[in-house]
Amino acid sequence: MKPQMQWSYLFKHWFATLSVYPIFSVIYSVFDHYARFSGTLKIFIISFICSLPTLIVYSFGFYYLKESSISIKFAKANLITISIVGILITFLKIFEDSFPYPLVLLYIFTSLITGIIFRLGKKLTAKS
Repeated sequence: MKPQMQWSYLFKHWFATLSVYPIFSVIYSVFDHYARFSGTLKIFIISFICSLPTLIVYSFGFYYLKESSISIKFAKANLITISIVGILITFLKIFEDSFPYPLVLLYIFTSLITGIIFRLGKKLTAKS
């Protein structure tokens, strides 16, 4: 049987990205003395609020992919791409004049890794 996409993947990927990114940004700020560090809780809250539009688009994409007959690997790649494009658009809107490339790359890296780690499909077992 074809694996069934799990809605829990959406929330795991989103929450893990929001939770892990502040840790990476703190580590980055230790090595780059020009980086401004404002606290992991503050980063988490701002990231949470700013990521809501991307989460909405991600949810629609998830629903569409779940309803279609696309393979799990292709669906997962599409969902990760949606999150990365959302990150880029969000950062471009917030930082119009001074685009923080290292922070954007950290956020993209975090989203990519957390998206790969979690399992999107769940194998269904046949009932006897």
